[in-house]
Amino acid sequence: MWNEEKEIMIIVPRSDPVNPWTLKGIIEDAGMTVDEFRKLA
Repeated sequence: MWNEEKEIMIIVPRSDPVNPWTLKGIIEDAGMTVDEFRKLA
């Protein structure tokens, strides 16, 4: 995942499903809130 606005690259694991706590940590590392992430879908 690449965030051009913040110039941050985040690696998202390919496992299915991704552990909720892992996903939350990835979202926070990207400098986003969970609500911001949900709006991307």
